Amino acid sequence: MPWVPDDPYAPFMPYRGGALDATLAQRYEHLGELPAGTFGRAFYDHYATNRYEFPGAEFALVEAWATPHDSLHVLSGYSTSAQGELLVAAFTGGMLAPPIDFMESHILPTILIYHLGIDINKGLNAGDRERMIADPSWRDNYNGNVHLGLDAAKLWTAWQRGSAMTTNLYDGHWDFWSHVETSLDDLRDRYGVAPLDPALAAVDDAHVQRSDFERPGIDPPPPISDVPISDHPPVAPART
Repeated sequence: MPWVPDDPYAPFMPYRGGALDATLAQRYEHLGELPAGTFGRAFYDHYATNRYEFPGAEFALVEAWATPHDSLHVLSGYSTSAQGELLVAAFTGGMLAPPIDFMESHILPTILIYHLGIDINKGLNAGDRERMIADPSWRDNYNGNVHLGLDAAKLWTAWQRGSAMTTNLYDGHWDFWSHVETSLDDLRDRYGVAPLDPALAAVDDAHVQRSDFERPGIDPPPPISDVPISDHPPVAPART
């Protein structure tokens, strides 16, 4: 993605400001007409359940990043809870390694965000710089964002599952549309995605146990935030 200093998120949200691509968004909407059990229908349901806007819509993320990322959610079976985002990042890191440093590029950033609540993008959002000038302490204050999503056993299982994939969805050659009518189960088999043990699936934010991270002799972890995380912009209207 190109770097735009005055608006770092611009490359990730290219459909704003009258740059809508209604044809593209409608093409994704038509995935809802596919039979249940197909990869395309599962992708549609993922967006509908989470109320994400499809690429081409005003608040959607750029197709080149969002479609592979959310396809990995669907293929891996990991949800969009804080823990789910951390696990799908580990799964993605496993898929990319080598030559990508999966720890630096995927796992560590998501531990910072979805476990410790550290917004590594502070300073990039609109109004952040002005807020820092008004209150310099705000830069290092992450109170209210902690989600404690890290589970080591689940994380390394996710990495192992991702590393077994036979196809890199970010290689620039993978064609999402050529697979939308394929059975999701068949596509998982084709790509080498092992079945997900329910015990190692991501839990909802509400089911994370703060007590799991308490240790004798050290300060207890901060309270868990009740504000859900999201790697997508404001939610779209519910689909019926």
